[in-house]
Amino acid sequence: MVGKKYRIFLSFITVLCLTVTPAESQIVQDDSLALVAIYNNTGGDDWTDNNNWLSDSSVATWKGITVVGDRVTQIDLWNNNLSGSLPVEIGNLSAMIILKMGNNPLSGALPAEIGNCAKLYAIQIFNTNLNGSLPTEMGQLSNLNTIQLYNNELEGSIPVELCDLTNLQTIRLYSNNLTGSIPTEIGNLTGLANLDLERNELSGSIPSEIGNLVNLQSLSLSGNSLNGSIPDEIGNLTNMTSMNMADNQLTGLIPEQVGNLTNLTSINLADNQLNEHIPASLGDLTNLTAIYLQNNQLSGPIPESLKNLTSLMFLNLSENQLEYEVPDIFENLSLLSRLQLHKNALSGAVPLSITNLTSLMYLTLNDNDLTDLPDLSALENMQWLQVEQNALTFEDIEPNIGVASDGFSYAPQDSVGIPVDTSIETGSGLVLVTEVGGRFNVYQWYKDYLPVDGANDSTLIINPVDFGDSGTYTCHISNTVATELTLFHHPFYVYVYQPPREADSLALVDLYNSTNGEGWTNKTNWVTTESLESWYGVTIENDRVVSLDLQQNNLNGTVPSSIGNLTAVTFLSLRNNNLSGSLPVEIGNMAEMRDLDFAFNNLSGEIPESIGNLTELYALFLDFNAFEGNIPLSIGNLKDLMVIYLGGNQLAGSLPDTLCTLLKLTIFHFPDNNLTGAVPAALVSLKQLESIELEHNHLVSFPDISENIPPLQNLRIAHNNFDFGDIEPYIDTGLTTFTYADQDSVHTGMDTTITEGDDLHVTAIVGGSANHYQWKKDGVDIAGAESSTFSVISAQLSDAGSYHCEITSSLVPDLTLYRRPVIVTVEEAVNIADKESGIPKEFILYQNYPNPFNPHTRIRYALPEACHVEITVHNILGQKLATLVSENQRAGYHKTEFNGSQLSSGVYFYKISTEHFSQVEKMIFMQ
Repeated sequence: MVGKKYRIFLSFITVLCLTVTPAESQIVQDDSLALVAIYNNTGGDDWTDNNNWLSDSSVATWKGITVVGDRVTQIDLWNNNLSGSLPVEIGNLSAMIILKMGNNPLSGALPAEIGNCAKLYAIQIFNTNLNGSLPTEMGQLSNLNTIQLYNNELEGSIPVELCDLTNLQTIRLYSNNLTGSIPTEIGNLTGLANLDLERNELSGSIPSEIGNLVNLQSLSLSGNSLNGSIPDEIGNLTNMTSMNMADNQLTGLIPEQVGNLTNLTSINLADNQLNEHIPASLGDLTNLTAIYLQNNQLSGPIPESLKNLTSLMFLNLSENQLEYEVPDIFENLSLLSRLQLHKNALSGAVPLSITNLTSLMYLTLNDNDLTDLPDLSALENMQWLQVEQNALTFEDIEPNIGVASDGFSYAPQDSVGIPVDTSIETGSGLVLVTEVGGRFNVYQWYKDYLPVDGANDSTLIINPVDFGDSGTYTCHISNTVATELTLFHHPFYVYVYQPPREADSLALVDLYNSTNGEGWTNKTNWVTTESLESWYGVTIENDRVVSLDLQQNNLNGTVPSSIGNLTAVTFLSLRNNNLSGSLPVEIGNMAEMRDLDFAFNNLSGEIPESIGNLTELYALFLDFNAFEGNIPLSIGNLKDLMVIYLGGNQLAGSLPDTLCTLLKLTIFHFPDNNLTGAVPAALVSLKQLESIELEHNHLVSFPDISENIPPLQNLRIAHNNFDFGDIEPYIDTGLTTFTYADQDSVHTGMDTTITEGDDLHVTAIVGGSANHYQWKKDGVDIAGAESSTFSVISAQLSDAGSYHCEITSSLVPDLTLYRRPVIVTVEEAVNIADKESGIPKEFILYQNYPNPFNPHTRIRYALPEACHVEITVHNILGQKLATLVSENQRAGYHKTEFNGSQLSSGVYFYKISTEHFSQVEKMIFMQ
């Protein structure tokens, strides 16, 4: 129906056709109708400037309209507060050449009828809310030169029909929601000069046909999910001046053919997964002003050919795996203002030629293995200098204090020297030396982490030594100029000992006697006058026992406390015997231990906290014993630990967060225990993990550490309390082994009694993005009951029965989760009073209702006796958030309310505690 204003305008057209002079001939009716439709559809009354629109003035005078002859050839309504959607009548403007409507709050789709505008040269509708797919009919616009539809909400794939528009020179579709792959037919657009598809959701590989676009000057594909390798054909685009493929998932090599692009001024391949070497051919691109290759997996050396890039201003190679020394390339790079090489594996000295970079403002070299830094005080433009986490000393830092105007970050640095093990007999002299460059150093020696009085020189002398001088010695070096840095010499481990045949031999004899040495499978020379070197399984170095290997040798009995006297042992294996009793706390005295193996015995009790003293340990095998209690927090002290096996025991409690500080761990083995709680989110910090085994525990909430694949290859988490949300991140990620089925049933089973006419609501919500729910009554599917909540409205006696839910996921095909049964009894309405006055036979904590909730939920519970009751609410980390009840209550049925308005969406737990009963249930708050 035509509005009033529209009807007036039509009448005006009729009169005008009778009265205008030939010089003022009216535009064709289809064009005028299209303009009126645009006005009405896009809130014309509210435009910023609607001058003369729908007036009796000539259409040529209407704001933004250009008329040639009797046809509209241009619409320019940029930044004019157009809202609503574009009408289909826009297709009637068949003579239109320019359509410019950017920077408006337009919405809706671009009409397919736009394909009728056969003379269109440029479409410029950017910075709006256009959505929907690009119409395939745009492929009819054979005259189209420019497409500018960026910063919208367009979706769907790029129509292959666009690739028939051989007159196109500019395509700017960035910042939309486009999906799918880049069509291979894009290679048909050989006249294209600008192609900008960045910040969409494109996937697939970059087609090799892109190499046909020989006139391309600018290419931007960043911020998508493109994968595969960069095609070699990219080297054909020799007119290109800017190339940006950052923030994708590109892999493989940077093609050598990139060296053909000699007109490039900027190349950005950052934030991908590119690997292997940086091609030396980059050095041929002498017009480059910016290179961004950060956050990839590039390795090998920095090419020396980069010294040819005399126009270079920005060079960012950070966060890769580059190695070897920084090459001497800086002599002629006088325009370089930013040099970022941090977070690689570069080593050796920074070349002196870096002092030629007189324009340098930002230099980041941190997190490498660099050993020498020149005096940079000649670089007067330096604003920020970052060199921490290397192997620099004060002689490198002192000259550069004050060089950078905005900041100089130089602490911490790696420890100096190397760890030293020193075994010395009583009465001998001990000399410990630390050598650190620097003019203003201050030294302080420590023994067992306590300062040694008067030990303030680079050399520590103790003469003579006695048993009390055994310990760990370190030296802390500070500096009166570089005050933010303290250097630490690697420890000197000093062992003052009796001759081994007196100290170590006694410990070995104790072991023999306490484990029925007479019954050993092999006891060659044990407890004889033969030298210790000849005793079976014993290795001696420097008159100390350093290795004891008695695995699978029929040892029966307990481990004696005197085993802790074998303080020089680095390898101890009593694996696969019949040892029983506890592991003695004196095991913590064996500070040199590297490899400790008591697996496959019958050891029991708690793992001693003293095991945390074995700070040199890299392999710990305590699996398949009968250890119980919690995992010692002190294991977090074992910073060099690479392998930990604690599976097959009876360990309880949660996995301690301290495990996630062991950054060198490759094996994480805790299956077949009684572990509970959430797996720490900080597990993602363990970037070197290759295998995680947690099967057969009671763990909940496994964190998303999929970014650690690889090196993570083996993940076994079946038979716990995980749900689909825990498992989805690992499906189709390339894991060699991934076991996740079965998992324990979810929620709490319960018996509930309701009265005829009451409503019943039962939930089975679990994490996951593609879940399917099927409720069953008495084992039979309930038709249509396929949501996470099942409700019975106004219950009848026939609704009594056993209800449970089977939950599957289209993303996790091998797992079915089962909601524990809810046994429902329906009473006749006449029994309401009996129920209200009755006393329950047992303690019960019911499922909260509603669940999920926002923000209120009710928690019901039953007390068979009068008692003190506490009801508390906790987060997923076990931290208490609220106490709802804490008082003495009578026997009977009770309820309390919880307001979660201060919570964020997620899983929470509520707990009932009495003298004789405790139970926890899960609830979900959903905003």
